[in-house]
Amino acid sequence: RIAQGFSYRSNGSFWQSIDTRRRPGVRYDFEVDVDLLSASISPTFIDSDKTTYTQEIETSRKAIKDTCGVVVGYDITYAKATATIERVSVKKEASLTAVVQVYDAVTGEPIRCDRIWSDDKFSEDYCTYTGDASVAAANGCSSKGSASIPSDWQMLDNCTSDFRFSLDCLLRN
Repeated sequence: RIAQGFSYRSNGSFWQSIDTRRRPGVRYDFEVDVDLLSASISPTFIDSDKTTYTQEIETSRKAIKDTCGVVVGYDITYAKATATIERVSVKKEASLTAVVQVYDAVTGEPIRCDRIWSDDKFSEDYCTYTGDASVAAANGCSSKGSASIPSDWQMLDNCTSDFRFSLDCLLRN
C-alpha cells in the first residue's frame, strides 16, 4: 500500500504538489492507495524456420575472341551453390496492473477507483545462414544477425516508466 498526499491551491484549479511520503505539518486533502495486482514477464518466445536454397552461380568467365582479337562472346562456367537460411522471430512481453483508489483525507470517503496497467512488448526478426553468401543474399539474408533480448528487469523498468506516466495522468485528472 502506497499512501500519497496532495495539497492544492485554494481555488482548487490545479495541484500544488504531490507527495509520495507524508511531510510533517502538511494538511492533505486526498490520499491515494496504489495496490499492485500483478507484475508479469513472459518467457522469451523464439520461433525459427530453416530453408535450404540451391542455385547456379557463375564461377568463371572467359572471353571468346575472334581471329582479330575482338571479344565475340564469353565461355561461362556455373556451379551449384547452397545456403541454409534460418529466419528467427523473438518475442517477449511484460505487464504491470494496479488498482488506484483516491480518498478524501479528512473524511476517509472514497472519491474514485481506477485500474491502470502498462505493458512492454519486444519483437525482433533476424536471419542467419551457413553456406554461400551470394545465395543467402539472393534469398533475403544479407547479414548474419542476432537478437539483443532485453532482460526481465529491463522489461519491467520499461513498464514502470509507462505505469508512472499513467498514474500521474490519472491523479492529475
